[in-house]
Amino acid sequence: MTEVSDEPGCRFLSADEYASPTLTKHRGKRRSRACPRFQCFASDDCGVPTDPRIIFGKRVRQLRLERRLSREKLAELADLHRNYVGGVERGERNASLLNIVKLAHGLNVRPAKLIEPIR
Repeated sequence: MTEVSDEPGCRFLSADEYASPTLTKHRGKRRSRACPRFQCFASDDCGVPTDPRIIFGKRVRQLRLERRLSREKLAELADLHRNYVGGVERGERNASLLNIVKLAHGLNVRPAKLIEPIR
């Protein structure tokens, strides 16, 4: 049984659908790990990301690439695990304030620069 969620682009997954390994991707988009009971597409109808985790992750990736840093080097500079940095960039992780500050220091920017594209 499938119910519709209040969130646009999301629908409630039944227990069978949730357990199904074939539903880990739908229309080429990942199901959010932070919202495992919902199939979140995290974008509006035009494909523009609306999920702040995705917007934040894209900004981190953009600044990292501008500085020609690998994920591993950024993780070392920010004193975080490289898998965590990758998860943040993909929008799979909900970064805490402390980790946002660590990433900003690793990128040598103010923390506000990381979140300024979020509306």
